[in-house]
Amino acid sequence: MVAPSFKAYFERLKNHDANYIAHEYLNLDWDLMYFADVAELCQSAKLDFATVAFPAETGTAYLSEKGQEFFKKLSNPIVREQLKDYFINRQFRKDIYVRGMRRLSSTEVFDKIFSMRYVLTTPAAEVPMTMAFNGREIILAKEIYRPLLEYLQEDNFRPKDLREYFMRGKLNANQLLEVLRLLVQAAHITPCQSDATAKRAKKSCERLNAHICEKSSFADTIRFLASPLTGGGVEVGRFHQIFLAQYKAGNKTADNLAAAAWKIISRNGERMIVAQTKKLLETPEENLAHLKTLAENFLARLPIYKALML
Repeated sequence: MVAPSFKAYFERLKNHDANYIAHEYLNLDWDLMYFADVAELCQSAKLDFATVAFPAETGTAYLSEKGQEFFKKLSNPIVREQLKDYFINRQFRKDIYVRGMRRLSSTEVFDKIFSMRYVLTTPAAEVPMTMAFNGREIILAKEIYRPLLEYLQEDNFRPKDLREYFMRGKLNANQLLEVLRLLVQAAHITPCQSDATAKRAKKSCERLNAHICEKSSFADTIRFLASPLTGGGVEVGRFHQIFLAQYKAGNKTADNLAAAAWKIISRNGERMIVAQTKKLLETPEENLAHLKTLAENFLARLPIYKALML
């Protein structure tokens, strides 16, 4: 079958809202375009294809072994990207085009990437050694990925560049770059802004985060906080937001954090629900015990939140 996923996709379409179907498909002027056609049109506007917006897709680790061998033979970036679409049956693309592009040498690319700081956003032990990507499961080699994750976790998750790690000689430049692509794609590590830029953004991020955490006392609305270190949002659930605000207010232990959180939600007439069993907890003792477990998880993750300047 030419498109093995088409039947399942078509079945899913039957359950879509009619407005979605009309918007996406009932349009006489909607013309599906191949990547090569878009690249050609952009070139007519003096815009050159620079790279795919997804880090992992700039490499070939997500392809089969035969696919990786095949793409080693291709040097034309437009041909490579067009054929990748066929290999992985890609529906949508996100690409970056630039005007007046000047390509860097491989040495310059490695220098810039390895001199950038990165912060670990998931405890090293919790990073899975498998990654689902474009319908294919990628198995990450523990002997390659674990040492880097543990290096980034050192010194309470302090952001680090990778020049020192590279000089240790554990991985060559291409291997380290491939590792970075996948870990950044999976959001287990995130590139950081300069100290000066993070410092400028710190106060405004603090004000925004304080407002979001205050709102979390009443409802589960915004599940992200702003990190001046990364320049982006970090997923932080409602109760971790409540705990973070209470921690800054002086409640430093799991018992105190749980008591403070229970005071907030019980005032709203809320009760805790155990995520795994969907059980609604009725008594104050049950709610406090569950909140304490969540608070202990928060305290374990607190070094990451501090490293992210939340």
